[in-house]
Amino acid sequence: MTKGISAFSTPGRRFQQIVRGILAVVALCAVCQPAAADPTEPSSLRTTASVTARADVATTSLWLPPAYNVHPRRKKPNPDWDLLTRQLYCYSYPSSPPLQSMLNPWGEQAPIYTGPISDLPRRILAAAEVYRYQGVHFDGYLGSEDDGQHLFLAADGRNIAVWGDNERKTYRTVIQSLPDTLDERCWICVDLPIFALNLAGFPIRQAMMAHFMESPSLYTDNGAFPQNVPLDPLFFRRVENLRKYLRAKQMFSEDRITTGQFFDPNYRPPTPFRPGDIVLMGHYKDFDGKGPFDVAKHSGIVESVDGRGMPVRLYNMRTSNSLLDRYDAVIAQWRVNRGHRVYFHRFSDRYPIIGHGRIIHPFEPKAGMPTVEQVRALLDKDKPTTRTGTIRTVSTE
Repeated sequence: MTKGISAFSTPGRRFQQIVRGILAVVALCAVCQPAAADPTEPSSLRTTASVTARADVATTSLWLPPAYNVHPRRKKPNPDWDLLTRQLYCYSYPSSPPLQSMLNPWGEQAPIYTGPISDLPRRILAAAEVYRYQGVHFDGYLGSEDDGQHLFLAADGRNIAVWGDNERKTYRTVIQSLPDTLDERCWICVDLPIFALNLAGFPIRQAMMAHFMESPSLYTDNGAFPQNVPLDPLFFRRVENLRKYLRAKQMFSEDRITTGQFFDPNYRPPTPFRPGDIVLMGHYKDFDGKGPFDVAKHSGIVESVDGRGMPVRLYNMRTSNSLLDRYDAVIAQWRVNRGHRVYFHRFSDRYPIIGHGRIIHPFEPKAGMPTVEQVRALLDKDKPTTRTGTIRTVSTE
């Protein structure tokens, strides 16, 4: 006598396998679903079509469905996270290649808001924690010419991962069994604040693009750096461009805090830091932020501050940690600086604080979100036609 479907013929067993597979997928997708839908939230805001600008209302109730390319090896959200952090994780991973673009390199399902975002600092920290949990690693080695070239492999729909060898200055590729796992995700430093702001709901890339259209000469150094335009994906991956935007459109304090000042208990920063602030730093070629390399070279997100309003811990991308450092932590690293080996005992010795910014104004585009086509039309209109302009372009490449 048969006992249920398990004793059926081959077609019955196949049916059983199909049912089990469906149940497994449903269970997996349920991990990224809220306990109950908010009846006050319009259904249009719970679909992928909701990835458009809207005012910040009940931001924590917004919930997008997980990406469609879910696979069995997907890393689940941390069960200790709050609802917001789990939401942001589900927006971020797995990536959706159809959504991939220069303004959304990973194909994330991140919401975009216009108008003020009341809990933006909290959302920024939640986004940074999501990326830390994902184990995003540093791409390349400091000073290389190909840092960050593997960003788009994270969401290309292929099953290959790339790791950098910091000692030999080479890369190795590894074929995996499934496409676009977390192992593929690797960044340079400025990617962290850019991605975190975007995942938190602030469209930082579009905001920087709009500012470029207002003041293109500011970014191209009056034509001396013609490649620095939003048509180039590297535009959003230059720390100095982020500083130009923050300085012009948001709050930015030129701190220039030396290591000695940081450890002076009586010193107070010009503008107290807050969790969620974007901090910009020099690096080992510019000890105090005032040297010959007088530009921001490293960046991060302030995770916590002390009673003076000085940063204590920073989310940041570097070669030898997992995105979170104490600013006074011992790192014990040697680096070659101007032909000499220099020892850096602490994180603060290697990365002097140059300034910090804070998103205090909403991005409210007057004529809709800026587009690549609008930037291209602007550049075509103002394209230099003189031989002098052509020579300057070539000489600065």
